[in-house]
Amino acid sequence: MNIVVALLILAILTTVTSYIHNGIIRCGIKPHYTKVYLSKSDKDLYDKLLQAKDDALKAKDDALKAKDDALKTKDDALMLSAGFYDKMLKSEMDKLSFANAEILYLQGRLSLRSVFEQFEQRCENYLEASNTAVAKGATRREKLWNAIIDGNYSGIMQYLGDASTDWPSAAKSLYKLISEDIHNYKSRKVVINDTSMSAEMRNLAEAICKAFPIKYEIITPSQLDLQDESK
Repeated sequence: MNIVVALLILAILTTVTSYIHNGIIRCGIKPHYTKVYLSKSDKDLYDKLLQAKDDALKAKDDALKAKDDALKTKDDALMLSAGFYDKMLKSEMDKLSFANAEILYLQGRLSLRSVFEQFEQRCENYLEASNTAVAKGATRREKLWNAIIDGNYSGIMQYLGDASTDWPSAAKSLYKLISEDIHNYKSRKVVINDTSMSAEMRNLAEAICKAFPIKYEIITPSQLDLQDESK
């Protein structure tokens, strides 16, 4: 009899406990969970996994840094290479300038006017192929220089710089001036006497010598020199 009573009481308690638990869940009350403690072996495994993750991230960062360093090294090498070729090109241009000056000197034609005329002769094909619009009544020289400036012959615009200047008119005025300059300077280079030149004419004369290329020198006679010439 006692056994039957005990079993009945156990069944009742189990049912009540089940109802209470289900009621707590339905009411949104979170049951309390006991904190789980890892064993030493599990903790060691967890630490190893974290360390492996950190090592992987560090390796990735090192790889990115190595890539950046390689790109910087490549950029530095390209800059050095560009600088080397710039120096080599300048050296070759200097040699060519000297050779051109020597040739004209031996021919007895080393003057700014001679260089001006030869430079124009090289550009005649530009005039024939040019579709540049020119003002009505423009001279052949002005038409030619319109074509030279428009086609940037021999990269002359890198020496002139200012594209807004009326260079064809400056060329016309410069040629007239250097044709009238009969002073014979003893030199093994083109002498640009800028005494009566405008800033545009001086700039154009220098640009032609650079684009030609030929050795040149710009001189500005003193007032005493000019007085001696006028006597």
